[in-house]
Amino acid sequence: MKFADIADELGFSSENYFSRFFKKNTGQTPSDARQKLKCRLQNGESNHFSG
Repeated sequence: MKFADIADELGFSSENYFSRFFKKNTGQTPSDARQKLKCRLQNGESNHFSG
C-alpha cells in the first residue's frame, strides 16, 4: 500500500504531513519503519514497530 493511501485512510491532509507526524511520534520515517518490518518478517520476528 502506498503511503499516500495510508495517509488518506487515516485522515491526514497529505502524505507529507503523515510522514512528519509518523517520524515525530516513532522516531523513524514510514519508509524506515516499512523496511525494518520487512526484515523482521523475513527473519520470522515480531511485526511490531518498536525500535
